[in-house]
Amino acid sequence: MIKKIMLLVILILPQLATAVDIYINKVKLNDNEISALQNSYGEVQEGRYWYDSFAGLWGYENGPTQGKAIANVYFRGKLPANISGRGTSIFINGREIHYKEKQYLESIYGAGNVKTGRYWVNHLGEGGYEGGVAFFKITQLSKKMRLSPFSTRDLVGGNVVGKGYIGSKGDSATW
Repeated sequence: MIKKIMLLVILILPQLATAVDIYINKVKLNDNEISALQNSYGEVQEGRYWYDSFAGLWGYENGPTQGKAIANVYFRGKLPANISGRGTSIFINGREIHYKEKQYLESIYGAGNVKTGRYWVNHLGEGGYEGGVAFFKITQLSKKMRLSPFSTRDLVGGNVVGKGYIGSKGDSATW
């Protein structure tokens, strides 16, 4: 009986240790994809993420951009338009941006200067209207502020704590 239990533990324990559910753009990654991701970034937390391969931006489903990763890495599944939520009517690379991203852009360009519409933005932060030429640059996106998409720092210096957010100056917190 003990030998049977030990055999079960030997066969099942490794599967339990590697059984991680990671979703990118609403598609569950398989073991090979998780291994490749972990080889590039180290340990990857279980969770549901979105990833914009053109800009290299990433975040949690229903949330704003959390950071910048390597651009042009392709995963199965297309970036859904509503993966960050709805309501801003500002689309970047097909994804409607979160209201916190709109607030962040307004802090750079001024309230009222961030117009609704459909835009593209590349990994250098250069962008324009979908199908058009570049006419703006978000300089903060051209900097390599963090390579790993699974650290706890965001583009504006705040900390992500679980599903919460603490502002870079410690003056705001949301959950």
